Amino acid sequence: MGFRVGIVDDEKLVLFGIQSLLASEDSPFSVCGVWQNASEALEACLKSPPDLLLTDIGMPGMDGLELITQLKKQQLPTKIVVLSCHDEYELVHKAFVLGADDYILKKDINKDSLLEVLSRILPLGTVQRGELPQRCRSFEAFAAENSSPGVLGIMGFKKEYDAEWKEIVWQPENNMVLQIVQDTLSGSDNVSLDKRGRLVVFLEPLSGQGPAMETDPRMERVRAGVSRYLNRRVYLSQVELAAFGNLNEAHAEGLPDLVKAECIFAVNHLLHRLKEYGLTSFADVPHYEDASYSSMLTEFDDFDSLADWMASFLENLYCHIKNRSREFGPLSNVRSYIESALQEDLSLGVLARQFGFSPNYLSALFKKETGLNYTEYINVKRIERARTLLRSSRLSAKEISYQCGYQNPNYFSRVFKKITGLTISEYRDSPISNL
Repeated sequence: MGFRVGIVDDEKLVLFGIQSLLASEDSPFSVCGVWQNASEALEACLKSPPDLLLTDIGMPGMDGLELITQLKKQQLPTKIVVLSCHDEYELVHKAFVLGADDYILKKDINKDSLLEVLSRILPLGTVQRGELPQRCRSFEAFAAENSSPGVLGIMGFKKEYDAEWKEIVWQPENNMVLQIVQDTLSGSDNVSLDKRGRLVVFLEPLSGQGPAMETDPRMERVRAGVSRYLNRRVYLSQVELAAFGNLNEAHAEGLPDLVKAECIFAVNHLLHRLKEYGLTSFADVPHYEDASYSSMLTEFDDFDSLADWMASFLENLYCHIKNRSREFGPLSNVRSYIESALQEDLSLGVLARQFGFSPNYLSALFKKETGLNYTEYINVKRIERARTLLRSSRLSAKEISYQCGYQNPNYFSRVFKKITGLTISEYRDSPISNL
């Protein structure tokens, strides 16, 4: 009888086409059901699970991702292969996360490619899934096969760490990475993953290409495509093979530039985030001259010099932040907002919600940084504004009260005298108001 296969796709031509490919007499598969919507497929699979299910992702109503989710919740033994279009990398990635076993591009479906994919996840004859060759070759085999002049690209992936700063071991899914490269480079399969999980791509020179470019645009397209699919930053190093005896030497030469690329991004990202939090000037940080450090980093010839520079830069940056901690502290944005919104509702609960603090924590921060409790700080700032208006305008005390955020002019008058020691009239008539 063979393996029972179900097919889910909202396009009749796809259903009939795959069904016909699996219908030959010598096929180890028998089609047990075809469905044009995922809800019907789910109902049928729950009643009689197939050995394997081929499913589209984008369908009206319940889509393929929800179908996979529901099937995995029931812990069915059914293997799942996703039918995808060339621009659905992110969706296919989600399908793998949900538990899909493999995928195939619709545009590539023929009898041989279909059997190849199915053979990877079902034990056909004596061939087991683990014994099948991976589509991304080993780096050793890759290096032996690519010795002609060309361009070598090495792509490293941003590392992630757990709560204890231990690196989370990760590398991309081989088949998907190869497919991205093939789609980007019109069928090229000169791709491998090295022992550290870095993506290695070999390209032959562009016809008529002059001197080597700093970055081959084809490599950049691959880098961008892989980064977009994996939703992870990808760093690129490019090496011209003509200057080296073999691909292994070129690979070793390209690794330092990969580290430099990661360092440049890290420094850029760090300074950008610091600017977002209000630290806008780095003129007193050694090595910093309007991002000239980026070109400086590329000039280091060895890892020790690069590491020394990074350590020195970070130490100086830390000292800079520490010296300006009052400006840069967690209250910097809150204080800036208060200065610009003195006539608004500045109650502790409102600001705490707006800036993501608990009211008690925000109050404690103000006491620690300013020596005043929150209400005292707001009153001091509002009275500073009132004094400015009293000196620079002929507005009435009532008008000034409203502009400074006090809805009760009598309360404003009491606070003003408590802080300045003078009534509003006394302040306006005194020589102090002219200073």
